[in-house]
Amino acid sequence: MLAENRFRTDLFYRLNVITLQIPPLRERREDILPIARHLLQQIAHDCGLTQVVLSSETEDALTSYAWPGNVRELSNVLERAVHYAEHDRVDLFDLPRYLFQRDNRPETLAMEPLRHVQHSAERETLRRALEAAGFNKARAAKMLGIHRSLFYKKLKKYGIPLQAC
Repeated sequence: MLAENRFRTDLFYRLNVITLQIPPLRERREDILPIARHLLQQIAHDCGLTQVVLSSETEDALTSYAWPGNVRELSNVLERAVHYAEHDRVDLFDLPRYLFQRDNRPETLAMEPLRHVQHSAERETLRRALEAAGFNKARAAKMLGIHRSLFYKKLKKYGIPLQAC
């Protein structure tokens, strides 16, 4: 970048006072869980939750993944998982499938229990309806063709916040 004259030379030398070499997450797997717990604490606070924990299967999936996107990818995955999670625990099926499916060929896909797939689909549909309706619960329930009281019960069942976090 410096050789291509796309970066001011004087600015480069001002910023290049201290050089930090930070290995990627895949080379320091022992740091994944402490970083994940710290990020979860921040995400929970931002969403108005008291605490969010990881199941043991989730911890295994996080530590065995290579994390090509490093901490930013880990943060994005955890934020998504918190929104999908029931109550205050992130389970394996709250994570994107690519994290725990080793082989994506159809004949070797890991099968999830149907209940998990249904819960995940319903949770995602409720969340999308809320967003599409500008977090107006009555309008979101109408969009889904269900009674408002049932909509509230489902929001509570899946631990979906009533307003954007």
